[in-house]
Amino acid sequence: MSDTHQRPLFCSVNQSLGAQPSLGPIPTSLLFPSLVIVVGSYCLTQLLFQLGFAAFVLFTAWMTCTWWVVVGDKTWQFTNKLVPVPSWSRGHVRYQPYLT
Repeated sequence: MSDTHQRPLFCSVNQSLGAQPSLGPIPTSLLFPSLVIVVGSYCLTQLLFQLGFAAFVLFTAWMTCTWWVVVGDKTWQFTNKLVPVPSWSRGHVRYQPYLT
């Protein structure tokens, strides 16, 4: 074989394969919780307590940063712990008529 028909030793790989999508430094899995925090903090600081815009910005930043620190990139690992376990179990109960 000639050198022109040999395969290359290395092939190019798309580096974005397997990467988590993001908008700049913010992972997209944290966008919806951040939006909920922004709306909730607006309702709390502006509508309920009427504290002003600075309090709204500080409270929103505090709550969003707290959520990001607690949850991290894998949101499901934290939120799946909040699902209640059912307290009922399958079993058999002896039938007792009320009118005997």
